[in-house]
Amino acid sequence: MGLTLPSLEVHLHDRIGLRLDTDFLAFVCATVFAALCTSFGFADSKLCPEKPDSTPVLIHSAPSWPTARSQRILILGDQGADQQKRVSVSLKKRFSVPSAHEKPELRADFAILLGDNFYGSLLDKEGVASATDDKWTTRFTNHYKGLNDSEGRPLRFYPVPGNHDHAGTISALLARTKVFPGGQWQMPHLNYRFRSGRIAFIAVDTYKNPGCLEALPSLIESVKTVNEWAAVDGEPSPDWIVVYGHHPIFSGGPKHGEKTGETEAFRNRIMPDFPNNVIYLAGHEHLAEVGEYVWPATFKDRVAQYPLGAERRHYAVATIGNSGKRKRQPEFYKEVHLYCAGSYGFGILEPQGDTLKLLLYSVSPQSESTLRVTCSFTKSSDLVRPIQVSCEQNSSPKQKMCESHE
Repeated sequence: MGLTLPSLEVHLHDRIGLRLDTDFLAFVCATVFAALCTSFGFADSKLCPEKPDSTPVLIHSAPSWPTARSQRILILGDQGADQQKRVSVSLKKRFSVPSAHEKPELRADFAILLGDNFYGSLLDKEGVASATDDKWTTRFTNHYKGLNDSEGRPLRFYPVPGNHDHAGTISALLARTKVFPGGQWQMPHLNYRFRSGRIAFIAVDTYKNPGCLEALPSLIESVKTVNEWAAVDGEPSPDWIVVYGHHPIFSGGPKHGEKTGETEAFRNRIMPDFPNNVIYLAGHEHLAEVGEYVWPATFKDRVAQYPLGAERRHYAVATIGNSGKRKRQPEFYKEVHLYCAGSYGFGILEPQGDTLKLLLYSVSPQSESTLRVTCSFTKSSDLVRPIQVSCEQNSSPKQKMCESHE
């Protein structure tokens, strides 16, 4: 099955992490960087190119995939910065074996990474330059060394690329898997699929401007024929389909969310055709949020954009982009959000009976992690709303929700 994904233009403004003291300096820096973006063709365009790239990119079957049946999956997003030390230390506290006679508090079977795996800084470039770039040691190996799966092997990571990764040598992410085939980094292709027990995963590179996603039918076909490729792999039909990519279809975040128009452009392009029997996980915004999005939108200021009588669909969505880069404070959209928070953290995905659980943890400056909320994805016979979502906060006192947006 083929998937054509035209490439997203690099959001170079994402790379600027400086806090400037005056509006004047901010204006000067913004002007200079905007000029550089335009000069080198990296402008943050909101429009699709006139002749989008039509080179087919296949969704490959991963040659190696997790075999454990207990299925506890660690989820990290936007973790490729120095600030990820806070989260990685907390993971080692919960997941590592302190000694041969002790068991870790939690054990994951594998991990998925939601993109922006390697940020740049004033001293180095975005992404990685090669399969042996020093960043593999400083931003990946050192952070996750000692994390083992349920069978005692080094924990494996199944990533998707983000816009910051594409600003480097994107082929280096694939080369790393070939150079170290049994290593922790498992990224066989930019778009790939694999099975683990009851869950089918489809990893998608959303690098091109999300509004320009021209080969959606191929992805839709892969979702609809998931039972067929499961049979080819010798597996029973999955209970759940999880699609994960870097860019969200909804977010209350301040930089890429509703107010910017980015998420709206993405979902308006894909929602009319995209199946609603999947759970979509994303990063990009540095926060945590879980919700149930109804298409067409029900926001008062946008309802006029959609035709009357358009088919309604419910989508289960989650953003977990708070694992390393500077956190952002989202706004609360009552029409969508069941939970949102602007704290550092990570997620755990775990089947429990007929329900798929998503556990979201926050991480303190002292690298102590706290289970904040447990969200449940439950199947329904309702064709409009085949996956229903509910969330319950676990911590006491209850964490304050995001800023209200009316």
